[in-house]
Amino acid sequence: MRLATAAFPAATALAVMATAPLLAQTLTTGSIGGTILSRTTGALQAGLQVRLTSAQITRTVTTDAQGRFLAGLLNPGHWHIVVDKPGYQTWTAGIPVSLNAETPVLIRLVEVEGATVSVTAETAMDFTSLAGITTRTEETLKRLPLARNMSDLALLAPTSVVGPATLFGEGLGYSINGASGAESQFLLDGLVTNDPRYGGQGTDLVTDFLESAEVQTSGFKPEYSTMGGVFSAALKSGTNTFKGVAWATYLPGALTAGSKGNSIAAETAPPSRYDLGFHAGGPLLKDRFFYFVGVDADQYRIPADSGQIGMYPTPGGGRTIINAQKTRALQVVTKLNWYLNPDQQFTVSIFGTRRTLDVPFRGPTTFSDANYGAATTNESTNVSLVYDHTLTPNLFLSVKLGSAQQESRVQPEDTSRASIEDHLWFSPGGGGPDPRYEGQTFMRGGYGLYFSETSRSRQVRADLIWAPGRHEVKIGASRTDLRFWRQDWASGPPGGDAIWAIYPNSNSPSGLMASSDQMGQIGGATITARQHAFYVQDSWEVRPGFRAFYGLRAETQEHFDRLGKRVMAFTKLGDGLEPRLGFTWDPNRDGRSKVSGSYAWYHELVPLQASMMVYGNFLGYWRFYNLDTYDPRGLGTLGAQTGALDMTTPYVQEPVAEGLKLPRRTEITLGYERDLGKGFTFTFRAVSRKLDHPMEDSLILRPGGTWADGQAYDNVYAPGVGYIARGIRWNPGPSVSWIAPPGDVDAQGNPIGGKRITVTNTLFKEATNQYLALTMGLQQRGERSFWSLTYTWSHFYGDYQGVIANDLGGGAYVNAHATGYYDTWAYVGTGNLALDRRHNIKLDGYRRFTLAGRPLTLGAKWTWVSGLPISQFDDGSTTAGLPPGTMSQRGDYSLDPGQYGMTPDRFLFGNHGRAPSQSVVDLHLDLEFHFMRTKLVPVLDVFNLFNTRVATAIWQMATYMGSGLPNPNFGEAQSWVPGRRFQVGARVVF
Repeated sequence: MRLATAAFPAATALAVMATAPLLAQTLTTGSIGGTILSRTTGALQAGLQVRLTSAQITRTVTTDAQGRFLAGLLNPGHWHIVVDKPGYQTWTAGIPVSLNAETPVLIRLVEVEGATVSVTAETAMDFTSLAGITTRTEETLKRLPLARNMSDLALLAPTSVVGPATLFGEGLGYSINGASGAESQFLLDGLVTNDPRYGGQGTDLVTDFLESAEVQTSGFKPEYSTMGGVFSAALKSGTNTFKGVAWATYLPGALTAGSKGNSIAAETAPPSRYDLGFHAGGPLLKDRFFYFVGVDADQYRIPADSGQIGMYPTPGGGRTIINAQKTRALQVVTKLNWYLNPDQQFTVSIFGTRRTLDVPFRGPTTFSDANYGAATTNESTNVSLVYDHTLTPNLFLSVKLGSAQQESRVQPEDTSRASIEDHLWFSPGGGGPDPRYEGQTFMRGGYGLYFSETSRSRQVRADLIWAPGRHEVKIGASRTDLRFWRQDWASGPPGGDAIWAIYPNSNSPSGLMASSDQMGQIGGATITARQHAFYVQDSWEVRPGFRAFYGLRAETQEHFDRLGKRVMAFTKLGDGLEPRLGFTWDPNRDGRSKVSGSYAWYHELVPLQASMMVYGNFLGYWRFYNLDTYDPRGLGTLGAQTGALDMTTPYVQEPVAEGLKLPRRTEITLGYERDLGKGFTFTFRAVSRKLDHPMEDSLILRPGGTWADGQAYDNVYAPGVGYIARGIRWNPGPSVSWIAPPGDVDAQGNPIGGKRITVTNTLFKEATNQYLALTMGLQQRGERSFWSLTYTWSHFYGDYQGVIANDLGGGAYVNAHATGYYDTWAYVGTGNLALDRRHNIKLDGYRRFTLAGRPLTLGAKWTWVSGLPISQFDDGSTTAGLPPGTMSQRGDYSLDPGQYGMTPDRFLFGNHGRAPSQSVVDLHLDLEFHFMRTKLVPVLDVFNLFNTRVATAIWQMATYMGSGLPNPNFGEAQSWVPGRRFQVGARVVF
């Protein structure tokens, strides 16, 4: 019912609301706070009890002398508020609570006795947050056309884009505010689930298990520190009512748009996917103890296809055979909530996945009949324990313990036969003579190199929140211990662990040579790390409508090798110090407008793979033999060993530059939000991010020097080769100093082991990049609909691509802090970086209708984004004003010191246009049928409704690596937007 009341000044309403302390939330909880007053007189209502009820418990708080109340450490979800006072109507409303967020409300009591009024709560802007946040609740997620992978929710954020595909880790292909995928943080029920090896998401779940998810892109709260973005999600919880959902989905390959291909790349045959799952929850002890369990099993299948086009035809003129692939996954989640009393809660979450990729052998494939059949298994196991305690009405404690573990292993079909690179196969006397391909490599034998890895993180953190009057103070501390173990093997005779090669050699009696190559962590290796963090921040209401934020976060990081020796340390006070400053201001003093700004530093949490590469017991050893006889079915008869090449030393004991600093991003934001009424909100946000002192390993060469000519400032002896350039772990720039390892020499061959080496002209630029973005958004939220529309203009430029970057024109292999762009000075360019997307429009949402008396939901998602900038890489010839390949054919590698063919044209990035812009529309439909207490919901999702198939990656190498010959494939598409796909399914709600 609506009653006419006297107007009450908005300024007074703001003044009383703004004083309510609202910071009583953590990584796993939220809070509700506000002020109660008389609608008629404006009098503050002290001493009133406020009851807040969720599907689990009821909490009661009391207003103070200023009419303020605060309910903190609330589980995310829907809460119902009731306020009673004699002589006034009972006030009741529903309030949503989000992760690590505050919901301020203003309650106006009406002086009419004997009635209950249900209202839409008057909520104001959240003036206690500086962050740019994209939040979607479970009610929204199930109505959007989304992939089954929860990590893909990160792409709903306005400034997130799809980066280049990678072979390691979920989430590595996403970029937020210009950061590479390894720079973002992933949390699930407060547990950091990042894979310590590579930096991406370590655990993936279907969205059906989530209560809510949010993506923070800037203005992070002090409990977070990441150079990218923060993806945080909460699992669902059991309630006082038993309920559950079962589902089935199917994506038929037969209804998927056809595959694309060209001379260098080919899509697989259209895949099919299905999954079956359920979740259920309820009370073990009413109002006290709750459970939630869920299971999902899925299968993703790519059929074998012999009609695909590859870079070369198979011998005999056939087409490339794509082996059948089958991925099976099992996901399990369990969550327990135990309330000792309404103010104390224990939460235990256990969740994990097991995913196996089976690729059975089928051949021959392009230039190969080797058995590459294998099963690759990835497992994750996660345990989180959280204790939340409301100590007093304005003092809150949260303690979190957890463990996250990831395992990866490859089990080949054929481990008995060695892998052989046969350079004689197409030559006369070889296994398949063909003059068209004479000299090309033909692969045969067993699988080759394979591995097993395990990583683990153990986490503990404590947060204390104190809200005395106008100050709201957060204090927290955390420790994380990390471990990464890896071992490599190679198929073949036991103990060999080598890949073999056969090739012609005129110095051999038979004219043939063979080599055995060992490379990797053959004997097994372990890297460990330790991270500490401490933060303190005060949010001070300077005056009504204006709040200041000021605080610090301090971090330390240490990496240790397999012997426990510390190989990298950032433990000084200034190494990981991060200022956190900001403000929020209500210019109209009506609780409906917010201006905000922030300044902060964020440091990188260094992936352990960066240390495994150079401190992890790496073995690189080549042995050379005469080959007495050639056998097309095996290795043949080996003769005498003629030499050896030991590359172990150059790859290990890499010196660390003096004064090495952690990579750091400096961020400045400015934002504006306005509640337009009727559920509409307008937002504007400007972000500036600058990366300082990124970390790389590089070869510091003298002018004109190359990788293998001993013309570096620090050279190491490799048996069988001689002295070659030594790599340095440093922050790239014009000058550097380090201590040379024992046995090293300078360019003149003079011993320099143990000496301090200083280079004042490294030929490198100061490594950095800059990201600028302006985002405008309009959001509408109603009882039957939700829509979000954003437009982002951004520019990402500089000379450093990112912590991980795809080398060699866009390959899928990535190495943290070891990108090919910084191997030598000649590969460094400047300009528009690969993750630059100038324009980005995103729309997502849903609308509920009624069809024949049944609820019908229409959901949609549209993304339009500029294409990636295109660079040209070659042997340095273009930079010298010559056609690609000219310099290498002359034997001149002065502009291509490693013979990689990665020198950017005139040392510029992104100067050859852009790939086409992408526009993709996805659609969701569901219709509800009710049968007593059960609900059946058939679902249809259509991805890429209009089947736009533009290129998403371009081949950018103008010369071949090694040979330096011109590469005619420059400018060809490497991958495309996936074609139209239909996914059907059903949910049964019980």
